[in-house]
Amino acid sequence: MNSRERVLMALNHEEPDRIPIYNHLTPEVLNIIGKNTNTEGYDTEIAAGNEWLIYTVGIAGSFYLKDLDEYTDEWGIIWKRIPHEGGVYTEMVNHPLSDIKKYDSYKFPDPYDEEKYKGLYNVIKKYKKDYVIVGGIACTLHENAWYLRGLENWLIDLIENKDFANDLLDKLTDFYLRCGERLVEMGVDVIWTGDDFGMQDRMFIRREQFVEFFKPRYAKIYSELRKKNKNILFAHHSDGYIEPIIEDFIEIGLDILNPVQPKCMDPVEIKKKYGGKLSFWGTVDNQYILPFGTEKELYDELTRLIRGVGPGGGYIMGSAHCIQPTQVHMKNLFKMVDFIKEHGKYPINI
Repeated sequence: MNSRERVLMALNHEEPDRIPIYNHLTPEVLNIIGKNTNTEGYDTEIAAGNEWLIYTVGIAGSFYLKDLDEYTDEWGIIWKRIPHEGGVYTEMVNHPLSDIKKYDSYKFPDPYDEEKYKGLYNVIKKYKKDYVIVGGIACTLHENAWYLRGLENWLIDLIENKDFANDLLDKLTDFYLRCGERLVEMGVDVIWTGDDFGMQDRMFIRREQFVEFFKPRYAKIYSELRKKNKNILFAHHSDGYIEPIIEDFIEIGLDILNPVQPKCMDPVEIKKKYGGKLSFWGTVDNQYILPFGTEKELYDELTRLIRGVGPGGGYIMGSAHCIQPTQVHMKNLFKMVDFIKEHGKYPINI
C-alpha cells in the first residue's frame, strides 16, 4: 500500500495498513533534513515521513516568501524576518488597509495569474500516483482580512463596520473560490482552507459572529468547488478551542479537521463526538510534548492517541503545529514517525 492509497482509505473512514503521517515542518527543519538526506523540496518532506503533499496559493504563502530581512507580498503587506535561536520567524510590520480610506483604491491580487499555479503541474505529474495532493488556500477569510486591516481594526469592523466587513469578506471569498477552482481543475485531491477561530480556552470570536460572517462564505466555497469535482475533500485548519463551531463546519461539508490542538481540545473526546462525520489531521501536542517532552512522555501520548483516535480510520497523525529546529524537537519528530509506523498498524493492538 503506497501513501496515496493509505491516506485515501483513512479519509474514507476505513482502516488501511497503518495510520498515515503528516507533520508541519519549518523551513529550517526542512533544510536540515534535506542536507542529511540529499533531497530538496517535496522529496525532503517525503524523507521526513510525510504522506501527503501541500501546494499553497494565496496569503499563506507569504510567511516565508523571500529570503530577505524585509519584503512586500502581493497583498501589499510588509513582512520582517525576526531571528530566534535556530532560525527566523516572519512578522507583519505593515497592514495596507490599516487606513480604511485606502480600501476603495486597493487592488486585490489576481486569482487567474497562472504564475500562482505553474509549480503544481510538476507536483501532480511527479507525485500524484503515490501521494495525495492538497491545494492549500489557508488563512482564507478571517486571517486574510486582519492581515490586511490589522487585528484590532478588523475585530472592531466585525461589530461597528459590518458593511465594510461584508464587502471585504465577499472579495476574499471570490478570490479564494477562483483559486480553488483552478486547483480543482488541475487535479488536487483536497482543498485546505484555514482560519484561526480559537484561543487556548475559548473562541476567538463569538459563534454568532462565525455564523453571520464566515459560515455562509465557507459553505459557498465548499459547495461551488464540489460542483467542479464531487469527490473533492475539504480540510480546515484552526488552532485553539473551536468546539462550538465544529457542527457548523460539518453541516456545510467539511471532511477533515486540523489540527485538533490537544492543549485546547482532547482529540480522543473529539473523535468520540464527531468521528463518524469528520476525519482528523494532527493532534500531537506541539506546546509541550514534541518540543520539551521526554521519550516516555512522547510515547505515552502517542499510545493514547493511537488507541483513542486511530480505530476506524479517519486519522492522519502528526504535529499540531510546525516542528522547530531544536534538538529535542527534531529527535522527537523522528521518534514519532518511527513509533507511528511500528505501533500505528491496523488493527490497533498497542
